[in-house]
Amino acid sequence: GAAPPHPLLGLRRASVVSLSADAALAQREWLPKIALYSAVSGRGTGARSNGEFRDGAAGLYPEMGNWAVGVGFTMDLFDLKRVRARKSARDELVESGRALETEESISLRAIIEQARLRLETAQAVAAKMPEARRAAKELLVQSEVRYRTGLGTVTELAEAQRIAEQAEVDEALARVGIWRAAFGLAAARGDLTTFLETTP
Repeated sequence: GAAPPHPLLGLRRASVVSLSADAALAQREWLPKIALYSAVSGRGTGARSNGEFRDGAAGLYPEMGNWAVGVGFTMDLFDLKRVRARKSARDELVESGRALETEESISLRAIIEQARLRLETAQAVAAKMPEARRAAKELLVQSEVRYRTGLGTVTELAEAQRIAEQAEVDEALARVGIWRAAFGLAAARGDLTTFLETTP
């Protein structure tokens, strides 16, 4: 699958999305506000049409219901200039955020490419180490034979031993170099999880 985006680019992207939403909200601030009003009422008097009152609890509870619905519009035309200025400021922030995102993306691509080249170099160096170690080992064997037969000196033998030991150290360091370069590439990509899962 595709590599996950770098966390830094994710933050930049989220910031641009947030600023864009804020700019869109500012654009709508001057639009009319619509409000729906409603009311429900009831009445009860206990009075008859002839002027007499009924007995008991008549009139204590609503007997006649009524309701009303209305719609209201509010719009502040004098605030339009302020809203436009706020929208313009938000638009500038959005553009600035996008420019930063592009700049970060270019910079990260360069860093990742450098890390990739370091890893390739480390792998190329490490690939030659076994051959160098074998050559140093052969030199040591030959020096030991020469020394035992009296054709070589103890200095030559000591130097051959030093070269053989150094070849083993260099091979180990080359393996460490690959690990460090792979770690650097993973860090540049902003994804250490894969590196940690695949590194023994």
